[in-house]
Amino acid sequence: MKQLVITILAAMLYGCDEPECYLHEKYDDLKVCYVSSELLQELSQHTDDFDALTLGSYVHSHKAIYLRYDIDIDRPRGRGVLLHEEVHYLQWKHGEHYYKCIEELEHQAYTVENNYLANFGLSVSLPDPTCADQQ
Repeated sequence: MKQLVITILAAMLYGCDEPECYLHEKYDDLKVCYVSSELLQELSQHTDDFDALTLGSYVHSHKAIYLRYDIDIDRPRGRGVLLHEEVHYLQWKHGEHYYKCIEELEHQAYTVENNYLANFGLSVSLPDPTCADQQ
């Protein structure tokens, strides 16, 4: 009971202290987890593309999409973040990470996210698809 109270207090004060995970509704080998900003930062350090505004991250070694605890996937922006991370999951599943640089992979994910958000009059800025080693 004491641990439950501590977990609830931590969730109220800091978001989620521990991942709250669900099996993805479409991909049975993928989890979707809600985590605190701090845990998302820690998990995303392995992806080389984390910044303070990161709302989600796909971690292939965990077969999981991690979303910041306050993302509401029932709203367009939240669904866009989830869709963006699903693109990364599919990129790994189809081996695209072997022959595309991170900039190309991100550009593709943001393009899909923007195409979805356009239905609601929303958008996110697209990163430059030029690979860093080609600049």
